[in-house]
Amino acid sequence: MKINQTFEFLPPLLLRKPYLADTYVDKFSPRFANFKILTMPGLHGSDEDHWQSAWELKYPDFERIEQSDWECPDLDSWAQKLIDKATGSTLPVIVVAHSFGCLATLRASVLKSGLIAGALLVAPADPSRFGVEKQLSDSRPGFPTLMVCSTNDPFLSQQNAEHWANRWGSKIITLTGAGHINVPSGFRNWFWGLDLLESVCKWVNRESTVCLV
Repeated sequence: MKINQTFEFLPPLLLRKPYLADTYVDKFSPRFANFKILTMPGLHGSDEDHWQSAWELKYPDFERIEQSDWECPDLDSWAQKLIDKATGSTLPVIVVAHSFGCLATLRASVLKSGLIAGALLVAPADPSRFGVEKQLSDSRPGFPTLMVCSTNDPFLSQQNAEHWANRWGSKIITLTGAGHINVPSGFRNWFWGLDLLESVCKWVNRESTVCLV
């Protein structure tokens, strides 16, 4: 069975324009209660309007991986920050990564295996843009990954997205005309993305069940 099947999805107009949506704090939802959710922003970090910030407000248990310098995308040091935060977690760790954060997440899986249980990789940056192709060419993680890309992402072509999804063994969803799936593209709250995150959590649960049988 082909792992990286591509599903075309046209985001509703609301998802592609700035809008105000329900951002209430959802402290008591069991939706992600059995997982440690870590958000991993990309270059320049994710500002208060970014969907990662909206998710952190809605789910206070989500934790952001902070970098010493958001303007200096160093693959190994960023990956180490993720490793440091994930180490010792008593719950399965799910990473929600964006852009360069996706690359650092995959690198972390090489530097420290068995630490991450699953990842949602949104609009990964092109490894060639940062000269890290070699470090990531064989970075097939030992956990489920779902990549969300776009037909017109200025930082990763659809063809390259499919190439890297195949290298990493990721399932892939392709959004039509979604840009870099960030604030300039109109993705602020993006609560549909939370459904994708939940699907990763369920996928991890299924994988764990199979391993235990």
